[in-house]
Amino acid sequence: MRRVVRAIAAAAALECCCTCIPAASRDPPAKAAVCIACHGANGNSTDPQYPILAGQSWRYIYIQLKDFKEGRRKDP
Repeated sequence: MRRVVRAIAAAAALECCCTCIPAASRDPPAKAAVCIACHGANGNSTDPQYPILAGQSWRYIYIQLKDFKEGRRKDP
């Protein structure tokens, strides 16, 4: 549970300061590769099967990840 909260907090912090960091240093963390495969590097999925994560609140993402972890939500 703490890992999920930390990951979401880190993602929110990264999103807030991405506009002031040069593009070369905005590479996503290696563990985000799993997410990027379906949701896109910038959170805008090109496949309608996968939701767009860009612009979602940290709370929405937290709840969705928690639901996946606890089995209340399944991967399509």
